[in-house]
Amino acid sequence: MADAAAAAGVVIQPILVALSGGTFEPNAVAIMQNYADVTGGTLTQVPFSGEGTAFAITSLIQDCGGDIPEVTEGRMTGGGSVYHEDDKKNPRVTHGFTLHCDGGPNSLEVNWPGNKFHMESLTSVTCKDFPLISEGNPVAGFDTIEGSGVGRLNGVPGATVNFRFIDAGEPGSVADSVMMTISNGGQVLEVSGTIQKGNQQAHK
Repeated sequence: MADAAAAAGVVIQPILVALSGGTFEPNAVAIMQNYADVTGGTLTQVPFSGEGTAFAITSLIQDCGGDIPEVTEGRMTGGGSVYHEDDKKNPRVTHGFTLHCDGGPNSLEVNWPGNKFHMESLTSVTCKDFPLISEGNPVAGFDTIEGSGVGRLNGVPGATVNFRFIDAGEPGSVADSVMMTISNGGQVLEVSGTIQKGNQQAHK
């Protein structure tokens, strides 16, 4: 199957969900990895809960140049916690925001151990309606907001943030996900995953 896909110019981007015990079935890993290797794709592994699946799908669609409808009106609000399991120095990242697809006011605050980022201005923003993701109720016409901004990191101006927030329905602590990179000239924080103890809500 992988050979046939490669011959047809199809890239397979497999997403593999862990078993209930948190492990991955070895044969499934081997097959999925083969699909990715032969066709030039990337294997993404997510936990049994499915956390991170929505983020992985949106990333893969954009990487493949998918035509995603853009929305020019609306806003997204909310926040929550992301547990940064791969970085023991930053085990918990909390965020809160109000961001508009067009206009303002806009705000974003991010806290992690020993650090606080406060966005002062939004430099770019795009709202998108991914066909495989539903924002649930209320219907907003979009599910993803992404962009960049500048602000203060620990009180010092000049830091930058790149973000993507996804409202994938209710409850937010199971469905919604976040990607953020904050830098002050060197990479300071890079985190992504499903939020916990929070909610991200898209509004018309």
